Amino acid sequence: LQNQAVLQTNDDLFIRIYAANEEVIDFSCASINKLLYVSWHLGNAHCPVQVLDDVVRIRFDTVLEKQINKLGVTSQRLKASFTPINRQQG
Repeated sequence: LQNQAVLQTNDDLFIRIYAANEEVIDFSCASINKLLYVSWHLGNAHCPVQVLDDVVRIRFDTVLEKQINKLGVTSQRLKASFTPINRQQG
């Protein structure tokens, strides 16, 4: 289920689903080309990603954080919802 999905029960009740906050890392870069390069590396590592306006988000992973930071990007650890791209979206 995706964040903020709405389910309807048999008795016509509606339930909205909210993703729980979890430890994530947001990566940002000075240029879109660099951000695409970072995204390629994360995909090459088979890492689920969430693409936001100017940030790529992953679940917290110390090893990936160190590897991606070596590429000269800015990273920020935070607690936030994580809704990765799935095969149907991508």
